[in-house]
Amino acid sequence: MDTWIFFVIILIASILQTSTGFGFSILATPFLLLIFDPAESIQINLILSLVISCALPKFERKLILQS
Repeated sequence: MDTWIFFVIILIASILQTSTGFGFSILATPFLLLIFDPAESIQINLILSLVISCALPKFERKLILQS
């Protein structure tokens, strides 16, 4: 059950970041704190934010080159 909630939280937070450019940590951190210890939730948040931030330029570059 916890893993399902974890994936939903991360999905919604990543959609927020991709649509607005920020907001992943604002949305994800409080909900991750409900599931994990504070140190773990901050580390998970940092790693996921870094992955999303590294993946976004690749997709944005494709969109720019298509137009």
